Amino acid sequence: ERLLDIFGEKSCIQANSINGHRVIRIARVLSMASMSVKALILFKVLDHDGDKYVSIEEIKQFYEIYLDEFKFPCDSSRRQELIDTLLQAFGMNDANRQMNFDKFYKILQEKPNLLESLQLMNIPNNDDQIDKIKWKAWRKNNKYHIIIILLYILTTIALDISVIIELVVKEQIRNFWLILAHIAGFSIKLNFVLSIVLMLKHCMVLIRARRWLRRFLPVDDHIDAHRYVGVALAVYSVVHSLAHVINYATNTKDYSFFQSMFTSVRQQGWVNGSAAITSNILLVLFSLMIIFSLQCIRKRTGFYMVFHYTHLLFWPIFVLLIIHSRDFWKWTCAPMFLYMCEKIYLLKRYLPKNGRTHLKSLRIEDKNTISFNINRPEHFNFNVGDYVYICFPRIVSHQWHPFTISSCPENNDIIRFHMMKKKNWTRKVYDYFVKEWERQKEHKESFMEQFTSVTTDTCIPEVNHPYVMDSTESIWIEGPYSSSTSYMFNCEHVVLIGAGIGITPYASALECLMHHFRERQTICKQCHHVSYKQEAIQYRKLKKVDVIWVNRNVENFSWFLQLFNEFENEQSTYLESLRAIGISPKRFIDFHFYYTNLKSNNQVMIRNVPIDLATTAYGDVLNKDILTKMRTKTILGRPQWSLLFAKFKAEHQRTSVFFTGQPAMGDDIKRWCDQYQFLYYHEPYY
Repeated sequence: ERLLDIFGEKSCIQANSINGHRVIRIARVLSMASMSVKALILFKVLDHDGDKYVSIEEIKQFYEIYLDEFKFPCDSSRRQELIDTLLQAFGMNDANRQMNFDKFYKILQEKPNLLESLQLMNIPNNDDQIDKIKWKAWRKNNKYHIIIILLYILTTIALDISVIIELVVKEQIRNFWLILAHIAGFSIKLNFVLSIVLMLKHCMVLIRARRWLRRFLPVDDHIDAHRYVGVALAVYSVVHSLAHVINYATNTKDYSFFQSMFTSVRQQGWVNGSAAITSNILLVLFSLMIIFSLQCIRKRTGFYMVFHYTHLLFWPIFVLLIIHSRDFWKWTCAPMFLYMCEKIYLLKRYLPKNGRTHLKSLRIEDKNTISFNINRPEHFNFNVGDYVYICFPRIVSHQWHPFTISSCPENNDIIRFHMMKKKNWTRKVYDYFVKEWERQKEHKESFMEQFTSVTTDTCIPEVNHPYVMDSTESIWIEGPYSSSTSYMFNCEHVVLIGAGIGITPYASALECLMHHFRERQTICKQCHHVSYKQEAIQYRKLKKVDVIWVNRNVENFSWFLQLFNEFENEQSTYLESLRAIGISPKRFIDFHFYYTNLKSNNQVMIRNVPIDLATTAYGDVLNKDILTKMRTKTILGRPQWSLLFAKFKAEHQRTSVFFTGQPAMGDDIKRWCDQYQFLYYHEPYY
C-alpha cells in the first residue's frame, strides 16, 4: 500500500485492485531507476507521515507490521532484536531519533552490503529458466548411461534374433503368436536376471570401491535401473501371456481353449506339462508385485509394508518360473547363488560384534526429527556417506528401514543417524521415544519436587527443544552400504546440496573433513599459536567444498549448527595461520543456507527488500545470521541455480555436484549440471 501511495495510486488502494498498465508503469520505473532513486523509494516507504524524516518510531511500526505479515520465523524477542540492530546500523538512538534522506543514503553508500539489498527492487526475472541443452553436452555427461542402454537394447535384439532363428529356421515353426510368446519369454528371463543383479547391494559396494570400474558402470542409478527393468518385465509378461492366449484361441483343433488355458493336456513346461497352470498363478503374483511397487501406491500412508510383503512374492515366483520353463534355472543359477550368499552374509546383523547393539543416547531435535547415537559394534566399519538398515526389535521386530549415517568413520565410539517423522514406522518410533522421554521427565520432576520442597521454593524451568536423554534401547543394524558421497574426496571441487533431512550424508563428510584438518593442526605449547601442516592440505585433491542446504522449516537448521559452527571456526583459524606466515589464504568451504517457506527472491523481489536490508544489517553489526546465529547469511527463497552454477563454472575447472532430496528438485539440478557440464551424483531418497 505504501508503495502504491508513493506512485500516486491511492485509487488502487481504495478499490483494492490494480490493472496491468499501472503495474507495468511501476515496474518500468523500478527497473530503470538508479540506486539513489531506489533508496528514495525505500525511504518514502519508511516515512509514514511524509515529513521527509524517518524516525525510530516509524521504523519500529513499519517492521512490526511487516514482519508479522511476512510471517518471519522468529519469536517477538528475536524480531525486536532484529529491529534494534537495524536502528544501530543506521546510528539511531535516543540522542538521534530521526534522519533525513541524505543521511539515510550516505549510510547505505558507506555499507555496500546494505546497498546491495536495493538490487531486489527490480522486475522479477526468469533467468532461472534452463536453455535448451545441446545434444553434445547431454551426450558427454551421460555417455556411460548411453553405452549401458545401447548394450541392453543390442542384447535384447540379439536374443530375439537367436529365438527367431531357432524356431523358424531350425524347427520350421510358422505360428506368429507362438514365436512372439517365445521371444517375450526369453526377454523375461533376461530381465529377471538383471532385476536380481541390480539389487546385489554388496556387489554394488565392491564396484563403488574401484574407481576405474564405477566410471563405466553407473552403479549410483542401480535402484532406478531396477525399476526400469521391472517395467520391462511387466511389459514382456503381458506380451508373453497375450500371445499364448491368442495362440490357444486360434488353434482349437486338438484342444479346447479352456483345456489349453487351465489344464496340463498340452504337456508344455518343464514339470508335468504345468506351464499353463503355473502361468495363470504367475500372472496374478506378477500383477500384485507390480501394482504395489508403483510410486503412487508405495508412497501412500500405510502402503510401504504392503510393497515390502508383495516383493517377497519374488520367492514363489522364482520357484514357479523354474517349474514353468525348462531352461529357466540355467539363466538364474549364478545370480541366485550370489543373492543367497548375500542373504547368508546378512545374518551377521544378529551378532553382537557386527550388528546387534544398543543406543547410547538420543536427541529429540524438534516436533518431527530425532537423532540417535548408537554404540558402535566392534567389527562395524563404514565410510563417508554409507547408509544402513535399522530395526528396533522392541518396537517393531520385523521392519528394517534405511538411514544414512551422519557421523564420521573416525568416531570409534558411536554411529549417529537422523530420522524424520513421516509415515507409520517413523511415526511409531518417534512417538515411542517421546513417551519414554516424558516418563523420564515426570520421574525427574517428581524427584525435584520432593527435593525442592525440603530445600527451597525454586521453580523448575521449562525446557524447549532439543531434548536429550540417555537410552539403552536395543537396535539391530544391517550394512553398511556405500553411496556416491564417498567419491567426493577424489574430486577437485564439490557442491553438496541437501534438501531438508537430505543433508545427513554430507554432515558425515564435513565431520570427516574437520577431523582431517585437526589431525594436521599443531599448537605451540609456549605461545599457543595454531598452525597447520601445509603440505598435506595443499596437495590433497579436494580443494573446495560448497555446501547448499535448502530448508522449508527454520528449526531444521539447528540439527547440524554445532558442526557447521565448528567448521567455520576451524576455517577461520586456518586462514589466520596462513596470513601469519605470509600465504594468501583461500577458503576451503562455503556454506549457502536457504529458507524456502517464503516466496523466493525472483518471485516477489520488491517485497523482500525490507527484510533483506534488516538481516544484512544484523549480519554486519553482530557478524552472525538472525536465523542460524552463524556467520553465513541465510537467504530467503529458493536458490537461483543460474547464478550459483555460473559462479562455480567461472571459479573452478571441474565441479562435481552431489544431491540428496526430492526427485523433482534433483531433476532440476541435473538439468543445470548438464547445462554447465558438471558431474552429477544423487543419493537415494527414501
